[in-house]
Amino acid sequence: STQGVSSAASDVYKRQVDNNQYLMIMIENDANYIDAEPMKNKTTKENIKAYQTLLQHIKASGVCHPKLHILDNEASKEFQQEIKKQCKLQIVPPDTHRRNIAERAIQTFKNHFIATLSGVDPLFPIFVWSRLVPQSVLTMNLVRPSNVAPKVSAYAYMHGTFDFNATPLAPLRCQVQMYLKPHRQTASDGARAMAIAERTPVLAC
Repeated sequence: STQGVSSAASDVYKRQVDNNQYLMIMIENDANYIDAEPMKNKTTKENIKAYQTLLQHIKASGVCHPKLHILDNEASKEFQQEIKKQCKLQIVPPDTHRRNIAERAIQTFKNHFIATLSGVDPLFPIFVWSRLVPQSVLTMNLVRPSNVAPKVSAYAYMHGTFDFNATPLAPLRCQVQMYLKPHRQTASDGARAMAIAERTPVLAC
């Protein structure tokens, strides 16, 4: 993209699952921010739904407003028309994946996410893998420098400084012991569960 013009690029890669079978990966070029959204399949409807969700994440920051979107040439006409409603669209030439910056972003996210899945507890229900995506996106962007301000992380450029006190980051995929209120208790005072983080911050007590 032209220097000084905020842009985004997206592509899809497959990950074996129950309901969600794919991830759409989008990278915002100025922030160098990589985001991911699970998809059930590669239909146009699912592509558009994932795109709208990812674009909303970018716009919600109030910092980045993409004016150019770089997309794989295999995208359907309906998907392309949806993108054109938001910004200019540039299709990469056939068999020239290196022209799409999202291809590099896919490799970066894939490496980060597979490393997370490789450390899951043996009893972790792998079919809920998509619940691990939000925190994986968060932790990855916390250590990625933004392109516009290299001394600031991609996350900070998009959302501001991350408050670890307001949102403690528990290790993903490990077993935890949950406290159960007395009226819910059976034989023990707690229940075994798995740590799965969400996007929504929690209040520090």
